[in-house]
Amino acid sequence: MRSSAAGRLRCARTVRSSGWEAIRRSSRRACATLAPARAEEQATALFVFIGASPHTGWLGGQVASDQDGFLLAGRDVDGEHLAAWGEERPLFLETSQPGVFAVGDVRSGSVKRVASAVGEGSMAVRLVHQRLATR
Repeated sequence: MRSSAAGRLRCARTVRSSGWEAIRRSSRRACATLAPARAEEQATALFVFIGASPHTGWLGGQVASDQDGFLLAGRDVDGEHLAAWGEERPLFLETSQPGVFAVGDVRSGSVKRVASAVGEGSMAVRLVHQRLATR
């Protein structure tokens, strides 16, 4: 396999399958699992978006979510979803259920990137301590 001259893009296409997107380019070989089959493509880059579907159905509606199933947290929790809160309001990453936090791809309005999810996770640790201190 050889790269094109000056790193020029020879071809590119987008493949969508089961909630993820891959952008493939033609100067190196890459393998990707495309449900249910396996395919080999020439590529210099591969981007996998695994947070495209929230998979929050197991919560059974006990935590407020947006129309796509992503969890509402912090200031996004409003109206009837504040019933469990009384006079208090949820902390930044806290959901409609006191003491339940949503971080990363599952949170409505999140950036949907690993670095952001890691940062939110570390923020949540402090927020959990803050919530526990009030109980």
